[in-house]
Amino acid sequence: AEDAAAKEKEALKKAEEAAARDRRMNEEADRIIKREAQRRAAEEAAGRERARRASERLREEQEQIQRDNEAELKRRIAQKAALNGRELREAITRKRDADKAMREAVDKLSEAAKKLKQNPAKAKAKKTPRKRCPDSAESGSDSEDDSLSSTERERREAMRKVDWSRAHPELLPRDQVVTPTAPVGAFVEHFVRYTIGAWRRELDKAIPFDGMGLGEMDRRVFGDRQVLQNVEKVVSVLILQLGKKQANETIVKGLDKMVTLAAEREYQEAHQAYMEMALGNKKWNNTVSTYAGTVCQNKGGRTYLTVMDKLRDFDKDPVAQKYSQCVRKLVQFAQCIRPNENISKHALT
Repeated sequence: AEDAAAKEKEALKKAEEAAARDRRMNEEADRIIKREAQRRAAEEAAGRERARRASERLREEQEQIQRDNEAELKRRIAQKAALNGRELREAITRKRDADKAMREAVDKLSEAAKKLKQNPAKAKAKKTPRKRCPDSAESGSDSEDDSLSSTERERREAMRKVDWSRAHPELLPRDQVVTPTAPVGAFVEHFVRYTIGAWRRELDKAIPFDGMGLGEMDRRVFGDRQVLQNVEKVVSVLILQLGKKQANETIVKGLDKMVTLAAEREYQEAHQAYMEMALGNKKWNNTVSTYAGTVCQNKGGRTYLTVMDKLRDFDKDPVAQKYSQCVRKLVQFAQCIRPNENISKHALT
């Protein structure tokens, strides 16, 4: 009985020790879980803090970028306002000078008319033609027309015959101009007359090209009336040749393709069409002579010739070259007044 009691007491003691050990293990596990939870909570808090700081930095950078953009926009607006003001003053000054010159010319004409009314006999004496010297006639300087080249005479004749007041106020679609009964180059003539008319209307305004956003170079070129007069003088020959059906058919087809693309606001392709018409697929525009000497052979040197490619119709006609270049300038003008919404289709000027 004593042995059994001792064994029972020992078993009870072992059970108490096992229970205490289990209790300690559970407490240790609870402490580990609690520490892990605290660690995770600290990491989450640190992550939220880093995200908050990154968001604040991003917001500050965006605000700084916005402030910089606003400052740049204000600076550009101020520059444009100053430029517009200067251009407005220059335009007013030019108009004032033109009005002054017009008044002076009118006054001179009025004085000449008064003198003519007062002394009609003297005016008739001034109008009597001087006698020609036969020697000068033989030398070929009888008149101004004889001293001019055939190209210049053709230009002046075309300028006298072409009436630019017939310009259409709107650029019509190609299918409305090119009809079965229309002559060759009808759309070319329509495009040329429309662009020259639009150019004239812009130059007649108090402030030409106002609000169109033209660059300084375009405004300087297209704001010069002398440039317009030179273009009119050259393309008058084209209009006259189209009316007489004397224009080169190949060149007219190239111009027709170029102005058709320009009417569709495909200015990059129009520029490519001009390059194809002017250059084509030629590789060599000149004959090139290449020297190839021999080394230590006592045979002298050799010369290789790279022959120029066959000339195109564009290369053979200098008059066609000039009015084709002027039509290209009119395409550039059309790009300024009728821009494409996709500026990647614009040609570099």
